[in-house]
Amino acid sequence: MFATLAGSYPRPAELTTAEARRVVLGAQADSGLGLLSDGSVHRSDDAPTLVEAWTVAGAAASAEGIELPVKLAVLGPWARLARPADPERQRAGGADASPGAVAVAAHVAAERLAAALAAVVEAGCPVVEIHEPAVSLPAGPGAGEAFSSVHRTLLGRLPSDAHATLAIMGGDAEALGAGSLFGLAYRSYLFDLIAGPDSWRTIAKAGSSSASPTRPGRGIRAWKRSPGRPATRPRSAGAG
Repeated sequence: MFATLAGSYPRPAELTTAEARRVVLGAQADSGLGLLSDGSVHRSDDAPTLVEAWTVAGAAASAEGIELPVKLAVLGPWARLARPADPERQRAGGADASPGAVAVAAHVAAERLAAALAAVVEAGCPVVEIHEPAVSLPAGPGAGEAFSSVHRTLLGRLPSDAHATLAIMGGDAEALGAGSLFGLAYRSYLFDLIAGPDSWRTIAKAGSSSASPTRPGRGIRAWKRSPGRPATRPRSAGAG
């Protein structure tokens, strides 16, 4: 069981990128977190870029004498399509794209992201964290199946030993249905209980027969952000 950073970490503007990275990593270690982050939720789906980001963060931690694992957090397929300038969203029809066209574009985004994350895992990254903000989730009839189908595409292309975490931030995913989340082969889940207090309803269904985990050793983590504090420590709602 461990604590980890949820989302991004504000970087002091007066510091260089390298200096800020060391400060962010040091602050997490000093706070007792067990799994560190470089403080970013990465938007790239380019394999060399993501591998370099994780490698540099790990090297920076080691240089500071921090002997803790470092994860890599990235935007998920649906979050990518929520950006107006996303090329796949534009090819699907932009803001006027039909739900079917958006779903197809999300599968394409998932395939590209999976290829990049596979390279990160093969480079030695212990945990890859997929962020899907609540505002970016599909809605309407069939939304749960559309969401899970895209994430099955992503997970099916990762190495079998990858530890992938699904993070739902900025709200809840109750409308998708617990089965659409817990029926996926994620090793662990992160839920935002401040912006999405109804996530407890989702978490309570994790052990139900209709939404039972499909992989051993999985866990759920939930956290809250303290007002006025840039960092956050999660409250564990299960083994991680």
